[in-house]
Amino acid sequence: MCFNGNMQGDYSDFSLLSLPKASGRLTLLFLFAALILGSRLPPVMDDPDLWWHLATGRWILEEARLPSADPFSHTAWGLPWLAYSWLPDLLFVSLERTFGLVAFPWMVAIVCLATHLSVFGIAWTRTRRFVPSLVTALLCFTATFPYWNERPQIFSFLLLTALVWGLERVDKGAKMPFVWIPLVFVFWSNIHIYFPLGWFVLGVGCVWRLFKPGRRQTAPWIVLFSSSVLATLLTPYHIRLHSYLATLLLRWNSVTISEEMGPLWSRPDVTVAVVFFSLVFLLTVPRTHHRLKAFSLFLPLLFLSLTQLKLVPFLVLGTCGALAEGLSETSLFKHRLTLQIDNGDSPQRNFIRSLCCLAALGWVVLRAPRETSIHLALKRTGLPQKACQTLAYDLPTGILFNPIDEGGYLIYRLYPRWRVFVDPRNHLYALLDNFHQQYLQCENAPFEGASAWVDRFGVDTALVRRGTCWHSVFAQNEDWTVVHEDTTHLVLRRTR
Repeated sequence: MCFNGNMQGDYSDFSLLSLPKASGRLTLLFLFAALILGSRLPPVMDDPDLWWHLATGRWILEEARLPSADPFSHTAWGLPWLAYSWLPDLLFVSLERTFGLVAFPWMVAIVCLATHLSVFGIAWTRTRRFVPSLVTALLCFTATFPYWNERPQIFSFLLLTALVWGLERVDKGAKMPFVWIPLVFVFWSNIHIYFPLGWFVLGVGCVWRLFKPGRRQTAPWIVLFSSSVLATLLTPYHIRLHSYLATLLLRWNSVTISEEMGPLWSRPDVTVAVVFFSLVFLLTVPRTHHRLKAFSLFLPLLFLSLTQLKLVPFLVLGTCGALAEGLSETSLFKHRLTLQIDNGDSPQRNFIRSLCCLAALGWVVLRAPRETSIHLALKRTGLPQKACQTLAYDLPTGILFNPIDEGGYLIYRLYPRWRVFVDPRNHLYALLDNFHQQYLQCENAPFEGASAWVDRFGVDTALVRRGTCWHSVFAQNEDWTVVHEDTTHLVLRRTR
């Protein structure tokens, strides 16, 4: 290291720990892309929401319309239910019919890669520093790692970064984002119900500029915000989607959420939201002093990434990057701290970079999903595959009871022959008075209370997982007989 006392020159030209040669930067970007793809490609298939999204897409194709009431559950049948993720549902069922389940890990990995490359691009546009920008993207990937599953909300992350990129271009005087950003909201409102998050981001930029004098700076943002809100009406549901969202917000009370998911600070979606809110807010507001920008951009991401302890190398890299960036911005010694790195394009260095890229590419290929790995992932998840065969072919239809985690897969496998008791569509069952609370209470209640509550719904068939409370509720009751059992689940029928 050496100290450079020359204080003149463009600030953006200085880059601590950066690689001045394009080949070095391209190598790091390639390794970054390989890291994301290789970590997301191994199939997990443990998200219960995937299955009811597939069933919804299949229902839309077969009926040639969008649902306005629930068709899948006998407890919530007929209640208002809007398939607000109808575009991803159609995409999911198309991927399944064309490529099979092996396509879903690829979909998640590609969307994840595109999102974090966008985060890198935004940070690079703001800071003009390669390694700190790459560290920002790594920290975002670390903090959001648990939420990259086979579900439509992953597209919300990508659209959010597209929105922030558009806001950055507006700040620079570009005109195209005034068309681009409303189009983002058109797609967002047809993909996932998180589009009000975009309203918040856009509102931050608008309100921030309301404090500035001059209508030429304020009026375009007001027009942009208004057109973006109106763009969310361009869905098949129109204004009904907004009224449905308002109903869900009013009915989905905090008691149900806390009982089901635990304390607020322990939920991964809170981590994800805080990470992206921090990043988006700091990249939406006008440029701040570079020292404040550096610390406020990296340290919240670093702190929140500590919740994901499985990715220790990311944490070490993030810590070094954040501390180095903060140290480089201080003016304690009135000098700039630089690290001289010899990055000549010698044959030896190019050979090493090529070997690194080939090794990373080979790692991605080895971790790519195959039919056998998909089968093993489904087996590890413990889905009731054999029990569904019994219900589909060996038993007459009736009124089914099932735990919430199995509900999505049962819809996928058994509809329309069977309707489920409950499934992971929590927003739907929040419309039933105290249904979700009573289900959670019965899950831990004595035998008599749980059995009496289930009897209210006229259930005559039950699918339960071994070793759970519901297993004891039905297996110890003389009114129920086991008609199928395997290593993970039991199917029981009422005998009297």
